[in-house]
Amino acid sequence: MDFFKTKVMENIVKIKAINKDSWAGMNRFPKCKDTLAPTKRNGAYNTGLSDKEQKDLEKKLDLAAGELGPFSKFWRDFAVHITDKQLDLDLDNPMHYLTYKVLMGSERVAASDKDEDRVLKPKAEYAVFDEAESAKRENVRVTARRKAWKVFNSTSTEEQKSILKLMGINAHHSSQTIVENKLSELVDEKPEDVLEVYNQKDFKMKVFLTDCVRTKALRMKAGQYFFGDVHLGIDAETAIVFLNDPENQEILLALKAKVQATD
Repeated sequence: MDFFKTKVMENIVKIKAINKDSWAGMNRFPKCKDTLAPTKRNGAYNTGLSDKEQKDLEKKLDLAAGELGPFSKFWRDFAVHITDKQLDLDLDNPMHYLTYKVLMGSERVAASDKDEDRVLKPKAEYAVFDEAESAKRENVRVTARRKAWKVFNSTSTEEQKSILKLMGINAHHSSQTIVENKLSELVDEKPEDVLEVYNQKDFKMKVFLTDCVRTKALRMKAGQYFFGDVHLGIDAETAIVFLNDPENQEILLALKAKVQATD
C-alpha cells in the first residue's frame, strides 16, 4: 500500500494554531508569520521520515539518493512558514507530505488538538485539526453542558454546596449567590466533572465524609480515615462500607452528632 494514501492520514490535513487568538502570550496579529524548521541534535536533523519514506520522496522529488537524509545539507534552508491562516497540506503532493512529516517531528506541532496528543507535546503551538472530529467532540461537550445545567437548575443550594465540596471547593459557609456563581462557572468550564461528581455512587455519604473531615470529627492520614484510633478505611469507599455496617452505627451516630454540633 502506498504510504501517501493510508487510512491513518486523510488526503488533506489542516494545520492551525491551537489557540488562534494567542501569539506568545499576546494577541495574534493578522498576516503575522512563524517559521518552523527541522530541529537538529548531535549533528542530525529530525526530518520525521522513515528510511522508506526518505527513498520514496527522493524519487518523487527527483533528488539524489541520500539528499533527504538526516545529515544532508538540504535541511539547512528548509523551513515551513505558518501565518495566522490555516495551512492546508495535500498528502498526495510529495512536497506537502515532506512538509507534513517535518511538522510532525517538531515539538511545536501536535498530531491533533485532542488532549491526549497535546499532552505528548506540551510545547505545541499548532496542531492537525480534523473538523469532523472537532465538531463531534464539541457536540459531546454541548450535551454534557446541557445535562450539567439541568443538574444546576434542579438542585437546592445545599446540594450545590455538596457538589462543590466533592470538587475540592470549601463552600460550606458561602452564600447562595457565591455558590451559584462558582457552580455555574464549573458547569460551563468542566461540565463532565460536575456530572461525574453528582452522579457518583454514595454521593451523600461522600459529602458527609468531607464534612466529618472539615469539622475534625474524622481525621485523615495518607488518604485513610480514622475515628480516634479506629481505622474506618483506606479510602472513601471502604470508609462508607464501614459506616454502613449495622455493627458500626454507634460510630456513625457519633459522627453525625459532632458534625451537627460544629455547624
